[in-house]
Amino acid sequence: MKRVVLAALIALVLAQTPQPSRAQAANGGDLVQSFTGTFACRTVEGVIVRQHGASDGNAILVHEDVERNGKHAAYEDRYAFDRALNRWHVQTGLGGFSADAPPPASGRWIVQAVNGDGKLVRMTVESLPDGDFRRTFAYDRGMGRGEDWFAYSVERCTPGQTPVPASACIAGNYPATTLEDAPAITSEGYGMNLPNGRVAVVVSLDEASRVTGVRIASSSAPELNRPALDRARRSKFRTQIVNCKPVAGSYIFTVDF
Repeated sequence: MKRVVLAALIALVLAQTPQPSRAQAANGGDLVQSFTGTFACRTVEGVIVRQHGASDGNAILVHEDVERNGKHAAYEDRYAFDRALNRWHVQTGLGGFSADAPPPASGRWIVQAVNGDGKLVRMTVESLPDGDFRRTFAYDRGMGRGEDWFAYSVERCTPGQTPVPASACIAGNYPATTLEDAPAITSEGYGMNLPNGRVAVVVSLDEASRVTGVRIASSSAPELNRPALDRARRSKFRTQIVNCKPVAGSYIFTVDF
């Protein structure tokens, strides 16, 4: 049965892509077609995404159900191939943008666009062993020339209903991230009227993303220091990932009052 399904997928790619070579089909020509089927995904933040893709003859529609902190949200991605232009038309509800992109090559696909906020963004899809794939969303922190990409979400998807474990290599490299910014305590909670200002707090994390220490890096007013340190201790973070492994480190957490 698996051979029959694989043959059908390859045949569909050959029909839609103008005269692809055998090497192209083997090196990622069917990457977009692999979105059909049922997948369970886990992001580096621990969010679970369940998706199901199917072809309606003109496009591949992928429905995604996202579970985050006990809440659910639904999105839909659409991939349509234009044979005349030899390009895919992509609309990603999860990524929040639309774009045109050439067919993928060598098991890797990059779709780049400008989102509704005017930010240059891109989606990178990579083929992984055993039918898995990794999808990375990033935005350009530079001048809009695509020279300083910052990954803001990475997910690894595996066929079936069960996502990969949290210990799996979801992202090869990923920056430290604030997962949950703790709510501020009112001025009355500190027995004083707090002024407006900003405090930069150095937060130290171990390999398991536990907060091991906090200290003031800079502050606009000394009376803001205690509430800023308290807020940093109550917030949740994920430490940096290097070569698929989380590493201990210290990072700046900015608190505005």
